[in-house]
Amino acid sequence: MYFGRWGVRGDYRFIAVDSKDDAPAFFGRADTRYGHRVYGGLVFGFGG
Repeated sequence: MYFGRWGVRGDYRFIAVDSKDDAPAFFGRADTRYGHRVYGGLVFGFGG
């Protein structure tokens, strides 16, 4: 979203990793794992 030369930017991602019953104990998990990732930033436009 821009306001003249300035703007804001956002990004949201949802991540899900299924469990695996046959995975080794060191690498595997018995439950499904979930994650959320949120990014935000300011944007400035150069030039004409």
